[in-house]
Amino acid sequence: MPMWLAPNLITLFGGLAVVAATTACCLWSPQAASDLPSWVFVAVVALLYTYQTADNIDGKQAKRTGAGSPLGELFDHGVDAFVMGMMATICAILVKGPVQPTIAVVIFALGPFWLAHWEEYYAGTLILGAFTGPTELQHAFCAFVLFTMAMGQDFFHTEVFGVEMLHLFAIAALAGVVFMTLMSAHSVYQLISTKTSVKNGATMGKALLQLVPWFVFYSLCTLWVTAPAVTPVIVASPYLFYVTVIVLFAYITQRLLVQRICKESIQLLYPIYVPLALVAVHARHPFGGVSVEQAAWALLGLVTIQETVFLLSIISQLTSFLGIRAFVIVKKKSA
Repeated sequence: MPMWLAPNLITLFGGLAVVAATTACCLWSPQAASDLPSWVFVAVVALLYTYQTADNIDGKQAKRTGAGSPLGELFDHGVDAFVMGMMATICAILVKGPVQPTIAVVIFALGPFWLAHWEEYYAGTLILGAFTGPTELQHAFCAFVLFTMAMGQDFFHTEVFGVEMLHLFAIAALAGVVFMTLMSAHSVYQLISTKTSVKNGATMGKALLQLVPWFVFYSLCTLWVTAPAVTPVIVASPYLFYVTVIVLFAYITQRLLVQRICKESIQLLYPIYVPLALVAVHARHPFGGVSVEQAAWALLGLVTIQETVFLLSIISQLTSFLGIRAFVIVKKKSA
């Protein structure tokens, strides 16, 4: 890698590779219910390995060029938050499951990523399990994509002993999520009980209270996407809901990252939860003469604006405070 290449550009390039993979799947399966051509499967795997390569070398480039910074850490994990949502969406497209329960599973499956950074908040470092590290998960994802290409997407709708494979796959995925969740909770408990947490005076009660942001996100999103009135809209325009969930998840994860990096307390509620709650309630008890689809588009707009303003603000603040530039390596002045 050339010495002038900023690590954040490598991170951004990797993230855009996953955007390309997700876009290809969405274009060839506009309602998350169509079979994909073989070349899309191959492209998804190639683009995911492009992301993995970028994700592995951006940190090395930062050390090599002396350009490591809290902004780089935030940028790295902030892009990862988007990637997690996009990878889950690709899986949903591949299995061609009914949209409402499938997106509900996707929302639940995002939990371990947020909880890993909640754990990092107390550990001071990101703890990676033997089988739950990003590299292992990316290999497993690519293997799943190739398996689906070989077996065909209808494989998930065949039955084994009267049980549809899709249901078995969902149960396995949920079991994995629960396992990783319990691992994070146990790790935080160990850190606090042995007084090895970087947070002096931390209690398990306070740590559990700080899970509120995730539970509010999960509860409101699930309440929204599973509402009966949402069914015709989500079937016709599934990605309206997927994109909203992905952007909102990335936002609350990035807020957690900033709170850890800046050694702030974890904020329990965010203003963006107000329109999310209104849309969730509206989906079940309509009011104001606004359709479910109009409310969904309005929420997507608000979430996108909130995320954009937050990113621009935090990048501006950190670059100004640290005396760096986000995508350019600033040469240090010689003494």
